[in-house]
Amino acid sequence: MDPALVQAQRLGRHAFDQDRPDQAAALYRQALDHAYRLDDLPAISDTGYNLAIVELSLSQSAAALDVARSTGDELGRRGAAVPADLQLVEAMALYRTGAAEAAANVATSVTRLPDTSPETVAAVIFLTGQVAGDRCDPAALALAGQATAARGETATAADLYLRAGRSAALAADTDKAKQWLTIARDLARRSEESTITSDAHSRLNRLGTAAPR
Repeated sequence: MDPALVQAQRLGRHAFDQDRPDQAAALYRQALDHAYRLDDLPAISDTGYNLAIVELSLSQSAAALDVARSTGDELGRRGAAVPADLQLVEAMALYRTGAAEAAANVATSVTRLPDTSPETVAAVIFLTGQVAGDRCDPAALALAGQATAARGETATAADLYLRAGRSAALAADTDKAKQWLTIARDLARRSEESTITSDAHSRLNRLGTAAPR
């Protein structure tokens, strides 16, 4: 790989690790421009992803979305597969720009890609749970909780089930609310999440089903 490109990427990563995201973004933009000049497709993919991540960390969601999309478009135009993690960044940027449904659609499609890592799947589950919570979809929240619990991430699963139970209660679906709040409480106990445990217990008590703590 070109030494100047390697150096720009290394400096960008170092700046980001040292909590200097503005500098990291500038360095990654420099590296991405250089990758395009070299016509280095793997470097375009990697550097575009890194720049989009840094833009997200700077709360520059529109810029992150533009980078993720333009990088993906370039890969697609050249007949290369768009990596799952790059598509996930696009979904995250979409969500942060207010396009929640589009974010959920992109995120869900990521799970069907052959290069999707377990970490990316976990991030997809969390993102789709966020979207479900925004639109008060308790069933989708519960599904996200179930998938997260199956991965052993009990604290996150407890939070998703708690939100599912709250949404179900607001929708006057008492049976589902009791079911999901009970799961939330039990998962929270296992992961020693006292705030979620207390919240779930309190809500179950109001529904007339709380057991002793």
